Amino acid sequence: MKFYEGKSRLVSTSVVAASMALAAAGCSSGSVEVATTEVAITEGLGTTEQPVYRPVEVSGDPLVQPALDGGADPAAGAVAPDLTGVGLNGLPVEIKNDGRPKAVVFVAHWCPHCQAEVPIISELLAQGEKPEGMDLYVVSTAVFSDRENFPPSDWLNSAGLDVPLMADSAEFDALIAFGGGGFPFTVYLDGENRVLKRTQGTASAETIKALWLETAAS
Repeated sequence: MKFYEGKSRLVSTSVVAASMALAAAGCSSGSVEVATTEVAITEGLGTTEQPVYRPVEVSGDPLVQPALDGGADPAAGAVAPDLTGVGLNGLPVEIKNDGRPKAVVFVAHWCPHCQAEVPIISELLAQGEKPEGMDLYVVSTAVFSDRENFPPSDWLNSAGLDVPLMADSAEFDALIAFGGGGFPFTVYLDGENRVLKRTQGTASAETIKALWLETAAS
């Protein structure tokens, strides 16, 4: 991975470990430039005023990463930490233990699996398939300014996702706090913020609907 003076920063070893998990799931970051400024200027891309990252406050212990062999999730039953950040629209977003079951979907704008799943989620929402007893959040993370669909705010807003859209920090704080699996990485939490299930990679509409119903009933 390349890093450029003045436009990026070195990320922690935890993020490197998360990136290895992404590669295993088919969404490898490769050799890219990390976008860390809210006004990002990249050769060939011009200037964008869209926020590409925002500070994220994490309260609570981070979840461990999913098993690389696809076995039982070591975080099952663990309480997820609270996340306090800012949405892609600039408004505050909290993903916390509020007594409501929820699904938190981490997406990367350059990941083909995310590009496949976001329209599925958008269509399910438009069809009214999300249960009333469950909340849904989408977190934009792992932003790279030389990859497609940059800035991610344009991509996600054009997808018509009528749910809170949180921007992760430049250090991937939200992703790491939830265990950082391969993209799209979805964490399903019960009303006490305990992990019910975590999935990696594209899921079908039927699978997503079933998991939403299971989560809402928890």
